[in-house]
Amino acid sequence: MAGGRKLMRLGLFTAEQCLKLRRQGISTTQEFLSATVLDLMTSLSLSYWQVLPLMQALSHAAAPTPTNVLDLYRESRSSSGGVGRGLIPTSLSGLDTALHGGLPPGTITEIVGPPGCGKTQLCLTIAMTTALPPACGGCGLGVVFIDTEATFSATRLVEMAKARHSSHFSSPHTVSQLAARVRVHRTLTSAELERLLVSLEEELAEMGVGLVVVDSVAGPVRREYGARDGREMAERAATLGGFTSRLNWCPD
Repeated sequence: MAGGRKLMRLGLFTAEQCLKLRRQGISTTQEFLSATVLDLMTSLSLSYWQVLPLMQALSHAAAPTPTNVLDLYRESRSSSGGVGRGLIPTSLSGLDTALHGGLPPGTITEIVGPPGCGKTQLCLTIAMTTALPPACGGCGLGVVFIDTEATFSATRLVEMAKARHSSHFSSPHTVSQLAARVRVHRTLTSAELERLLVSLEEELAEMGVGLVVVDSVAGPVRREYGARDGREMAERAATLGGFTSRLNWCPD
């Protein structure tokens, strides 16, 4: 999904240049590299020799970085060598042990199970741990929690933090700091979820987000599509596939 990266995240353009490009329907690396040099010169009011380095820089940004098995193995060992460096702990000791320290950043993790087994509770716990300050064993990072089931409970999240770290959260100020790191979006339809995922990239860049939770990605689809015939099942699968495609760029 490197070709779908937003131009504003690359640090190559000013805010004014990004605005000019958006007016021409250009907001991603793929759209920029698909445009003609003349169109880019006109949109940005730049010369050919000014546009050319931008195209070259974006080509490098969009291309996958070559690596080898040895580098991947060393990276795997360094991130799971017992210290949990860079990992997001779940705060469940058994699960963290099985995961060699926690959830690896830059990846998509799917939590599955029957209704009522505790999936939302686990999502809340991981969101809390991500937002907790490092002094409490957390990451001190922002969280975007997308609630499609109307089950998110801010009260529950704060109660868990207080129960685990009562001394730290004894004042309203520290509670407010924790709560401010978690931004909640409630989307109850497929259309709402699609629009949110399209616009989410700018929010992630602004907040310094370490975790995006979607609870659950199948919620709107389950409510809107039945399974009475093959056509509805195909539409349901296509919608879920679209959501997954949108989510793929988040770890990037």
